[in-house]
Amino acid sequence: MSSRIGDLRSRSHHAESRGLSDVAGLVTADLVETPRRSLPTIRRAYDDSPYASEVSFEEYSMGWYHLFYTAVIDRLISNREIVVPRFGIATYVVTDEPAAK
Repeated sequence: MSSRIGDLRSRSHHAESRGLSDVAGLVTADLVETPRRSLPTIRRAYDDSPYASEVSFEEYSMGWYHLFYTAVIDRLISNREIVVPRFGIATYVVTDEPAAK
């Protein structure tokens, strides 16, 4: 790989890391607490659902959590906090390396 390509990849990685850090900063303590506060409501919904005899509460709540974080991501996209690439999907890798400043 040429040095120029390596430089471009490195800069792109650092820009993506900064972007991911920016998105992580949007997650407030209140937002993190929402699933915990909602647990009694989720439990009642599970108990009253036809799924209660088919799946465990843990499986049901994982499905609920998926819907919850999907709604959060949709809201961040609609607020233009997250910009969806023109291809419509984005991937990222989380590492223990600090984002470049």
